[in-house]
Amino acid sequence: MFLAIQKQIDDVRYACRQLFGYSLNFTKVAELKNNYGQWQSVDHNLLRLKFYENRNCHIWLNSLVHIRLNQVLNILYPDQVGFKENVKTKRKAFVQHLE
Repeated sequence: MFLAIQKQIDDVRYACRQLFGYSLNFTKVAELKNNYGQWQSVDHNLLRLKFYENRNCHIWLNSLVHIRLNQVLNILYPDQVGFKENVKTKRKAFVQHLE
């Protein structure tokens, strides 16, 4: 993977870990196994990563991360991001208990 992409993924992981109070020392993306085409749960199930051989990566956030990020964004940008818990979204985050 390119170094810039690895840094961006690590930045997302850092923000998620910070929101939930986990240790900010974690295994970098470059050191994770590259099980191409398979989802890998990382960071206490906060998110899942799926790597591809063409150096793409998909990130799937846990529903708790999704809710918390929307709350933070709503505080920062109240006129831009509406937050209603009962509104259905097109794509769903995965639901799994945190470790």
